[in-house]
Amino acid sequence: MISPKILLAVPSFDDPSFETTISLKHLERETEYNTATKYKKATYIHTARNGFVYDAVDLKANYLMFIDADMSFSSKAFNDLIKHGLDLDADIIGGLYVSRYDETKNVVKKIQIDKEGKGFLEDIKEIPDFKKPFKVDAIGTGFMLINMRVFQKLEPPFFYYTNPKSFGLKEVAFPRNELGEDVVFCLTARKAGFTIYCDPTIELGHVGKKVYVHPHYAKKEILEGSME
Repeated sequence: MISPKILLAVPSFDDPSFETTISLKHLERETEYNTATKYKKATYIHTARNGFVYDAVDLKANYLMFIDADMSFSSKAFNDLIKHGLDLDADIIGGLYVSRYDETKNVVKKIQIDKEGKGFLEDIKEIPDFKKPFKVDAIGTGFMLINMRVFQKLEPPFFYYTNPKSFGLKEVAFPRNELGEDVVFCLTARKAGFTIYCDPTIELGHVGKKVYVHPHYAKKEILEGSME
């Protein structure tokens, strides 16, 4: 079986973090997949993301893989995400990670309906299964694999900011009254009939003042007689 061509896209406001740089170096040596890497610095992150789509087209890539400049990961995490995405023939699959300010807030979202019948986005607090990927309504693009067939169906721009009302969702009060470019992309893809998965089986770190990790992976068994 011929390995698909994957463009690894690293968008950033500034230089990639030390942790991301090391992770990418290990990935280049240890991945079993056919990859090419591009870096793009931009004042507005959605501009970089849109540019990478055209880079992937020029490269004749089969997949576009976003790895944000503040992500920490192992080569195994990358290889596992790709394998799971290929096994599922997933349109879009992203890894489970948390906010780089607060490990209690993750980037996986579900559309809920309030008492008035209006839809709104809410973080999925309880992960249904850590052993296999599950379907979601939206997920962060920090560690996301996208089949290029998605972009063949959608109209550009693919990534932008907009009001929740654009998707028939309940409006949020200022200053959080815009959907981020990652959520907009996911909701647009869902509207076009594509399926989005979250892969909770891989451990990812989000680099802020420290490397924030989902509490599920942060828990370590303390053996009797050992020291913390």
